[in-house]
Amino acid sequence: MPGSESFAKYHQQPKQVSRFGPQCGTIAGMMKKIPTTSATNADVLILGAGMAGLATAAELSAAGQRVIILEARDRIGGRVHTVGAPKPRSAKSFLPIELGAEFIHGRPRALLKLTRDAKLELRRFGTSHWHWDDGRKGYATRSPYWQKVDGIMEELADFPERPDLSFTEFLATRRSIHPHDLEAERMARSFVEGFHAAPADDISAASLLIETRNGPDSSRNFRVREGYARVAEHLRDRALAHGAKLLLNTVARKVCWRVGHVEAGAQSQGRRQTHTARRLIITVPIGVLKIPRGHAGHIAFDPPLPPTTLRALDRIAMSSVVKVRFRFKPAFWRSHIIPSRARKKLRDVTFLHAPHLPFPTWWTHYPDSDPILTGWSGGPAADKLSKLTDQQIIRIGGESLTGLLMPTSYQAPLLQFIEEAHVANWQRDPFSRGAYSYLRVGSEGAREVLASPIADTIHISGEAAAPTGQDATVAGALEAGRRTAEMILAGCHRK
Repeated sequence: MPGSESFAKYHQQPKQVSRFGPQCGTIAGMMKKIPTTSATNADVLILGAGMAGLATAAELSAAGQRVIILEARDRIGGRVHTVGAPKPRSAKSFLPIELGAEFIHGRPRALLKLTRDAKLELRRFGTSHWHWDDGRKGYATRSPYWQKVDGIMEELADFPERPDLSFTEFLATRRSIHPHDLEAERMARSFVEGFHAAPADDISAASLLIETRNGPDSSRNFRVREGYARVAEHLRDRALAHGAKLLLNTVARKVCWRVGHVEAGAQSQGRRQTHTARRLIITVPIGVLKIPRGHAGHIAFDPPLPPTTLRALDRIAMSSVVKVRFRFKPAFWRSHIIPSRARKKLRDVTFLHAPHLPFPTWWTHYPDSDPILTGWSGGPAADKLSKLTDQQIIRIGGESLTGLLMPTSYQAPLLQFIEEAHVANWQRDPFSRGAYSYLRVGSEGAREVLASPIADTIHISGEAAAPTGQDATVAGALEAGRRTAEMILAGCHRK
């Protein structure tokens, strides 16, 4: 199978959220028509002020390293993005709306310690799942969904790990043993493409097995009451307190490097910048690193990154996710009852699943009473939605909600009960190009290769380079950042 070799051997109008681009003799020759501004010098240059970049900066600056962080956006946090609705007059009136990462899964020590240090409140998230029952034309908690999905995911252990298969190929192989279990297959495919947000014919079955065995405890989820962005702000404040410099609205364009020296060309508000350092840490999403030469947003490297690193990047891909979040009028939120025999109020449920809808998964803030409902679409379905405008996505989200919540006899349009709408379309964000990483077929060892230092000069960090079982999470990004800082400081001590 092409590209499947192992890498182990290689070392109302509702408010909307705005969306978010040669040869190298010297950086000065990169963009001759752009005015020049002053150059800076540091021990370590970091591309990206997401969670991994900020965590690394905090560790290194505390150890006495001179650190400069370049961030293309006008904010920190990367794929952690919290907005408020309405603007808070006090902490109690602040309703954080998470357009990126939202949950803390399980009990990751480093992340939980950060929340304690920042004096943030964690709220245990409910675990009840209500699934649409076509026969009953309503929702039920006793659904065979999870039992069937868990059964198929456990069967991954019964198949040989080599050669690796896509999840679609695994299901086809399994069908020869269970030819009449098509409904369970459909459920499992829906889960993989929704939760992992990856195409079933591209994601590695072996990686799903590892995730099933080593991933975080999905039954213990928490939300940061004040908003996930407060964690990023705490890391930023720690880094700045130790002398790190943070430059927002600064887009890296070109990196020229040799062992022990890096020169990065960047553009900020129409002016060219040059930054030099002894080491470079790349924490931008791999969706940005993989932008082809000649396309907007491409970061050029001279000399190019090593072939082993490029092969690892090829085996890791970015998932597709579109989220739509609605804030409701309080009266509707307090009184609405979902279609179910239990006559359950909307405010008292956690997850609602309706696989037949464009947004098949929705959740509330239960047990908190915030009148906010989030719709999630992942994988190929999200990829189709991502090509639409925000207004079209809001309309489709409203239609999904009408089918999700309203009895057929209820004719009033649901949108009249919505006070505010937000869209998160990570594929259209030029500084992300996707939501989080997943492993493609034949990707064994790819994350480890990505996390390996290049000539003790360039380090790639972030959730895509996180340890097994922590990838694609904020906790994984933090751990990858911590490990990168540890490697750099160990190298400094050796010298």
